[in-house]
Amino acid sequence: MTEEPCKCPENMREALPLAAYEAAMEGRVQHVRAWLNAGGDVNATTMLSDKLGPGMSLLAAACYQGQADVVRELLKNPMTHLNTRHNTECGMNCTPMYIAAHSGYDNCISALLTSKLKRLSVAIQRGNAHCIHGSCPPSEELEEMFNL
Repeated sequence: MTEEPCKCPENMREALPLAAYEAAMEGRVQHVRAWLNAGGDVNATTMLSDKLGPGMSLLAAACYQGQADVVRELLKNPMTHLNTRHNTECGMNCTPMYIAAHSGYDNCISALLTSKLKRLSVAIQRGNAHCIHGSCPPSEELEEMFNL
């Protein structure tokens, strides 16, 4: 039986502090971990208005900047939502996976695909790898992963 993909809420409840957001964007895993260990919500989203727009989660921010170590740290938390939607310069209604693919970060894509959470969107679960692969530069790692 295939797991159902994560049903992520449209509006997250907790506001993501600027310091935690910047830590995710800059790859500072220890700071992200410390914020989470102090009770921060792994699915909190930004309220600030910058080029990425409001509503960015830690996972989306890390994928946007190719911070695979932060992505892997966030994926250790079973409450991490993988399919949250974000409006970025990559496009409207984008998942962290799409953000990573659009930006060409196959290290983040690989981390998401190999996550034990296994709750990516239905298109990915059903083997439609081209929806990811077609949006990022060619990569030997992705070619092997998808047998393309």
